Amino acid sequence: MPRLLGGWDEIGSLTLEDKIYGLSLIWKEADYNYPHFQQLKDLDWDKEYRRYLARLNETGNIYDYYRLIQQFTALLQDCHTRVIFPQNFAEKLDYPLVMLKWIEGRVIVSNVGNNYKDSLPVGSEILRIDGIEIDEYLAENVLPYISASNEAVLYDKAMSMLFFGEKDSEVRVEFRYPLEDIQAAGSEGQTGEVLLTRSRQNDRWSELIDSKEELLFSRWLDDDIYYLAIWSFHDELLIRYFESVLDDLQRAAGLIIDLRENRRGRIEISNEILKYLTDQEILIGTTMETRKNISLYRAWGTPVAMYHYLPPDEFVPYGIGDAWHREEPLRIENDPDRVKITVPLVVLIDSETAMAAEDFLVALLSARVDIKIVGTHTAGSRGQALIYQLPGGGYVWISTHRDIYGEDKILSRSGIVPDIEVEQSYSDYLHERDPVLKSGEQVLRAMLNEQTEQKSD
Repeated sequence: MPRLLGGWDEIGSLTLEDKIYGLSLIWKEADYNYPHFQQLKDLDWDKEYRRYLARLNETGNIYDYYRLIQQFTALLQDCHTRVIFPQNFAEKLDYPLVMLKWIEGRVIVSNVGNNYKDSLPVGSEILRIDGIEIDEYLAENVLPYISASNEAVLYDKAMSMLFFGEKDSEVRVEFRYPLEDIQAAGSEGQTGEVLLTRSRQNDRWSELIDSKEELLFSRWLDDDIYYLAIWSFHDELLIRYFESVLDDLQRAAGLIIDLRENRRGRIEISNEILKYLTDQEILIGTTMETRKNISLYRAWGTPVAMYHYLPPDEFVPYGIGDAWHREEPLRIENDPDRVKITVPLVVLIDSETAMAAEDFLVALLSARVDIKIVGTHTAGSRGQALIYQLPGGGYVWISTHRDIYGEDKILSRSGIVPDIEVEQSYSDYLHERDPVLKSGEQVLRAMLNEQTEQKSD
């Protein structure tokens, strides 16, 4: 996001003491509570704190300050560790109605408002912003301010932040027309330019946005393969919808469950669906680990050069902040009286598969070994945040635990990794092809064939 020009004094102002306190609060609470320092080997948190302290004088207004501490917090690379702008910032910030996707390392337009549908066709590739090459613009103005635990989530978030900036300001965009653009026949592959206004006022999306409010979508892909897309686990109606297709599920020889773009939900709802998909009596979910801080043990575990003191081994973890408390893993009791759908199963995932959908998949993997996962890794969007108010009215979130599944795999970093990795290409997108679903069908068909061969032997 480009630096804003002015007018922020009416929103609020901060003293240098305020600014130091806010930055120091983030540093202190993360140093004491943040669970992923082991995964950030190249990060010297204390050194960065001192470096950002020296930069406080660069912040001329409250917006500049929040951008600085947002960047500082983003060094921790975590979805649940971030700075939230004060609410009154909203009146000065906006974006044009342009929706973007990150495909094959390129920024692709996936939807636009009616104001731009003729001047910026869907499927176009963004090349430059205000004369700056897109990779450079992302690296300097967008990516450093985003808190994300892995690269896929980082770029997903960047697509929603790319044109975010001062309300009613203009941004000049150079783009390449889609290679097969029906709306601009004859311009395929040529470049164009458009001036966007950062405002959503008096504009509407030119293409209908699928809000996934239906919760669940199902259909037969073949005579014996059933496809079930679950868009969210947030509404109890999902359980009734799932039960309404049980007759079809019982007739299926194989099942594909699509959890792509399933971003939110409640674990008590996802657990009810789980109970139909396994006959295992107990399903095991994630295990939470949080850092254990005992002040006396920390003193005993810290070397003191002036006294030639070396700590006993059992206290060293406390001295270096690497002692952990582990909660018992989540245990889900199954319902033996329910219908059980235990046919060969393929699950489709992507970087927007998050939260309750990840819990659902972890528990399912604990109960069944006959599942194949296809797509790209999930979001790793897990963590209970410790929340503090900052000077000026904003908030900081600090993640306080890590989620473990399987053989000590950390869910809250790279998410769940697929067995077969498949991504949509730019050509797939333009032609509305779904290679992830196609691959899932092929994998499931191979599983069914193997099952048939085993029965015949």
